Amino acid sequence: MDFVRADAVEAFLHMNIYRELKATGTCGATVVLKKVGRYPFTLANCYGFQDASRGLVLDPRISLIDLGSCAKLLAAMALLKLLQENGLTVAADVNSLLPSGIAVDTSRYGSVTLQHLLTHTSGLQRGRNAAAPAAAAAAGSGGSSGSGAGDEAEAPAGPGGEPPAPGALLLSPRAAAEAAEAADRT
Repeated sequence: MDFVRADAVEAFLHMNIYRELKATGTCGATVVLKKVGRYPFTLANCYGFQDASRGLVLDPRISLIDLGSCAKLLAAMALLKLLQENGLTVAADVNSLLPSGIAVDTSRYGSVTLQHLLTHTSGLQRGRNAAAPAAAAAAGSGGSSGSGAGDEAEAPAGPGGEPPAPGALLLSPRAAAEAAEAADRT
């Protein structure tokens, strides 16, 4: 499918996404697509409304989208690219990758690998990570668990104007496309 052009993909999306939005009762959707190969292109398009009740149309330059669990996929892709570029594998122990002086206490659980983290199977129990209290103390949080409480006041508003959930990852489609382009240049 190396011959597919950006304008054909845009036409396909435009013809189909609005129909799906109506069929599912969804007010808006965002698509960020990066195609590599002989004819590469990057698309960042929005369809529908950010807030239909106020008539706010999604804009790929300024609309912020809560990525939710999609952030896990983006983090995994970035990690796998870094591993490939640096000759590492997912079997690497996370302690071998952390900065000097920071370590995850694995004495009670055994080694934690990147594979464990990518598949959410590390076996670490909440609150038992020895690195978390040390990192929180070093950051001057007074021993906080690092739950993110209070962070929501500093974050921009979510799609409907409501405050995003603590720890939410907000990203505009245009910023996602620019990040994909920048990754290609490195």
